[in-house]
Amino acid sequence: MISILLALFAWSSMGPKCESIRWCVRDSGYNQQLCAQMQQDLQRRNTSTDFRCVYGLNQIDCMQQIRSGSADSMNLDAEEVYVAGRYLSLRVATYEKVEARDFVEESLVVIREASFKKYRVSDLANKRLCLPKVEEGNMQYQALISVLLPLGIIPTKEVDCRSPAQTLANYFGQSCMPGRWSKLPTDDSPGRQCALCPNACTHQGPYASAAGALRCLIERRADVAVTSANALSQYPTGRNGLSPSKYKLLCLQGSSAELDEGCSWFGRRGNAFVVSPLAKSKKIEQVRNTLNKIFRAFNGTKPAWFRRMVFSSSNVTTLGETNGRSFTYKRYLGSLFVRSMESPFASSNCLPSTVRFCLTAKQRKCQSIAMAWATIRLKPTLECQQAIYRSQCVNSLLHDRSDIALMSAPEAIESYIKHGLVPIAVEILENDVQASYLLAVLTKRRNLAPGQLYGAKACFGGGTTRTLTLILLERLRILRLNKCRFDQVHLDFFKPACKPAASEHYGLCALCDNAALGRLIWKHASGNRTSKEGADVAFLNLNYDQVMELQRASNLFMLMCPDGKRRRLDEFTSCTWLTTPGSAVVASKTASYAVRRRLTEMLVYAQRYYERKKPNDKFSMFASRMEQATLFDKRTVRLKPVWTSNDYGSVLRSTFGGEMIDIYERYVRCGCGALKATYAVVSLLCALAAAKFT
Repeated sequence: MISILLALFAWSSMGPKCESIRWCVRDSGYNQQLCAQMQQDLQRRNTSTDFRCVYGLNQIDCMQQIRSGSADSMNLDAEEVYVAGRYLSLRVATYEKVEARDFVEESLVVIREASFKKYRVSDLANKRLCLPKVEEGNMQYQALISVLLPLGIIPTKEVDCRSPAQTLANYFGQSCMPGRWSKLPTDDSPGRQCALCPNACTHQGPYASAAGALRCLIERRADVAVTSANALSQYPTGRNGLSPSKYKLLCLQGSSAELDEGCSWFGRRGNAFVVSPLAKSKKIEQVRNTLNKIFRAFNGTKPAWFRRMVFSSSNVTTLGETNGRSFTYKRYLGSLFVRSMESPFASSNCLPSTVRFCLTAKQRKCQSIAMAWATIRLKPTLECQQAIYRSQCVNSLLHDRSDIALMSAPEAIESYIKHGLVPIAVEILENDVQASYLLAVLTKRRNLAPGQLYGAKACFGGGTTRTLTLILLERLRILRLNKCRFDQVHLDFFKPACKPAASEHYGLCALCDNAALGRLIWKHASGNRTSKEGADVAFLNLNYDQVMELQRASNLFMLMCPDGKRRRLDEFTSCTWLTTPGSAVVASKTASYAVRRRLTEMLVYAQRYYERKKPNDKFSMFASRMEQATLFDKRTVRLKPVWTSNDYGSVLRSTFGGEMIDIYERYVRCGCGALKATYAVVSLLCALAAAKFT
């Protein structure tokens, strides 16, 4: 009895044991070292030993882990808090404060008092402006476009749909707005936006910072400067500086304030700690208490893991009070900041605020890309649409339910000829690899040339491969396609191949069968297993991996080239009958010129941030060593822009190559002709589209 009571006492004295807090960080060797050091420091101080690291591929993956319950919390900046809240409904548990301020950055508008009779925001029109470098991440730039555009203060007639920066240039007078006013090099000619500082209008110039805007205001005798609270507080006053008798702050309420009073237009909150929307109050309180305990214990020494992995910097002075609640991203960030993350234009007359991307697969990766793009304020916002068949994406583009879609090069060409869809960007694969190669494979003992194919036994890796091969043979003047009757021409020109009785596991017929099924096409084989061939030649349209797999059978097979030569399998690049380039992002031809250029700009600009990176780098649009998931080919390294033009035929030829265009034009025309008897309307549409193409 005594032993039972002692056991019960021991169990009750232990109390309930809380689960550890799983802190998500990006997986890297450096972060793993920081986590190991953190565990040692926590144990040494006997502080919060229930705090441990879990790893994500990147910040986006960590957000998704918190949403799915695989992690509990992480530290995010203001833009990331917006993304985590909007896309995954994560909530703010607590947040960082610097010197007890709610905002880590505030933007103010300083005016030359003599230039203003009244203190109305609308009186900014035609005033000479000094603005720090023009870029989405600049809070002074955001202070203007997030107020003047959404509130309609800038008249509609002065809105330039190319960009908000161009609109500001139209609204203000001669200005100094360093940087790039458009992401397109062709639109970068300086105008009114550089008239005040023509020789210093660059990102590296003396006026490109918040303090530089104040210097510009004084030296260039401007009327208005947008700056930060920190820069204003540190800028010299007096005769050669900002004299309080000459300069004031312009307030949004239609009044002025002294320079030291503060009159913020725009504020950016500090970093916040987010939790799952499904997290229980006990877990949220545990996260808060643990972070506060760690902050108090290590605020003096601030080890590397403290200032780089758990908190955002060594400047954090305290954690915010939340009154025991978690709250939404909108409540934490404020409506003005949230609006700055979305389209700034007040009307829908301009570019779309959302780009609808139609895909038949890989929705999770598309969603991750949309989130990553939003963290760098890339606009328009990306919306991922799910389709079962590619034809559904084509139909959505034609009926304005989608804006862009991803298609293979043949699909893109066919969609242009039939429906007028146009490419706006194409994949570039590493090491000049192509999406596919059409090859003619022979057994080593068979000596055959293209001119000797009549009466040969040929097999094909699918119906499309057969059609393309017959068109290629016609281009070589080896056969003639009589009214696109591919079946009849095939029967008349070739002998039957690959009869069931002649089927084998390792011969040409097996290659055709496996290629038609989309498999990797060769199993391990040794020796000559092709003594009873059911075919003389196999025409295969293979991707790069399949070609590499085929080379395992280099002791059995050779390639027949279009010029009549025979080559080894590893010489396939100089013996291909047709190469197909990477996929294309296409848009509707009915979309306006400005919209198509903006869509191209969006894709090209995004890949500057999210191209394929090294293992320790952040999110990538393309497949990388850290993450193989991608919307594109796994070997895609970048997207090549296709700038819109009225001469779409020339655009397609320069994009995909003239030979491929000619072959697929013939293929599409023949396909349309085959529909003539049964689908007269479809045939007419195809004919009209083909006529436009030529």
